Amino acid sequence: MKTISNYLLIIIILGLAPGLLSQNIRVFFYAPAAAITANFTGATAAYIHRDSCGPNSTGYSYVLLDGNTASIFRTMTLGLRIRATYDSLVNLNSLMRKRISTLSVLSNGLVNDIDISIFDDRTGLNATETCKCDFQSGALRGIWPCANNFRDKDGKYWGWLNLGELAANVIIANGAGGYWAWNETVVHEFSHTQFAVEYLSTGGAVRNKWGRNGLAISYGGDDGHWGDELQADPQSALDEGMATFWGLEHNKVGRDALINFLNMKTNRLVLGSHSFLTGTPQMWDAPHTVSFDGTIPANKQVVTSCCGTIKLVAPHIQTGGRYILRSYKWLDVPGDYVFYNEQMFQGFAQLFHELALVRNDTAFNMIVKSAQAMTPPRERLRYPSFMANHIANSMESYASSVQGRAEETAKTLTSSMFVYALYDIITHFGITEARLKREFTISMATYLPTPKPKAFDQYWTHRAAVKALACPHLGGNNCMRGAGNIDIVKAIIAARDYFRDPSRILR
Repeated sequence: MKTISNYLLIIIILGLAPGLLSQNIRVFFYAPAAAITANFTGATAAYIHRDSCGPNSTGYSYVLLDGNTASIFRTMTLGLRIRATYDSLVNLNSLMRKRISTLSVLSNGLVNDIDISIFDDRTGLNATETCKCDFQSGALRGIWPCANNFRDKDGKYWGWLNLGELAANVIIANGAGGYWAWNETVVHEFSHTQFAVEYLSTGGAVRNKWGRNGLAISYGGDDGHWGDELQADPQSALDEGMATFWGLEHNKVGRDALINFLNMKTNRLVLGSHSFLTGTPQMWDAPHTVSFDGTIPANKQVVTSCCGTIKLVAPHIQTGGRYILRSYKWLDVPGDYVFYNEQMFQGFAQLFHELALVRNDTAFNMIVKSAQAMTPPRERLRYPSFMANHIANSMESYASSVQGRAEETAKTLTSSMFVYALYDIITHFGITEARLKREFTISMATYLPTPKPKAFDQYWTHRAAVKALACPHLGGNNCMRGAGNIDIVKAIIAARDYFRDPSRILR
């Protein structure tokens, strides 16, 4: 594993255009030690550092990529995905570079330095390597894309991002969108460098509301999350759903796969028995199908028919214990828990971006601003209800702008009440008015003195009309386990058009 001291030995900043993302970004190239030493010779030999995992060498070495070393890297990686990725990162006009430039504002200046590590892991990780995010690709263990940030001793935040050749090949071959699935993955992981982690006065990191080990709780005892999973809380689902949303704009195949997921009538949301939600009978015992029910083997890897291999890592999970996986239809999941799934939140963000306003970039900027409002010391506000309130305020401000008034005259401006209707549609109107008001009120209280959106007071008188328009596209039968088809885009367009009536515009 790379230690802080390893990085401090390297003081040369990446040789790119000045002010890259207004953050200091360095790119490192990792490869088996023999390949690195054979290629980086002469003056560039001074760049070489051995990689280690705790006290052990991993068999890899790495170099900083700059004007002196990038050409050697490019020769070594001719035809590889990691070379194409690097070229996109340094190309001012690439879609990848433009998107991560946009996302660099999310930390509000808290994240100062970001190190991107690119691995030629085609020969696989050593068996003793246990410090990096890993996955199995045939007989080889590779680097799975992952990222995070931490606060250094000087109080500044440092973000890191790992990318590997094996994973790039797997994602491009199997992901929805080919290369664009990989582009989406890089953007997804880069965004994780931006939401700065909160630290206690004692120095411990707070991953989410459960503290240092919050992700383990959120992910239900396994080593990660998957798209169909109902996580333990909407906070981590929002983090993951938002990260994917940022890269989805240019992945049309991935976007269509998301819409297909949102339109599924069959079981599509899964929950494992070691999740926090297992203790919530309203969710765990909702109508479901048992997808797996078996004994945990010695390696604690459960092979399921629906979700592949699930690697159980929580220390309380014992060999010989029982693991159950249940799957649910969307309309059978109580509305209160729909946003515990990252793809449902992706749908909220993506369909607001696509459908809410005449200009998609205006909607996108509203989402960016709401994300900026959820960084420390306010990262515990990272919930869909907070985002809905924040966007409603942005829409009301936009309605007062010259462009907004012009759109109102053309009957193409959408009322701020639409964002609450979108929230209702994604949760299939499955949350009572009293509970919704409570949720939104709690979120509003966290960011006073920002004014309460006018939409909050007005939406409830329109809710029944919106439901009547939307439910025929959401399975019918009052959105309650209907037998009809689901067309979520049509449902949202029906609600949006309703809220384009000039008499419903709020500012």
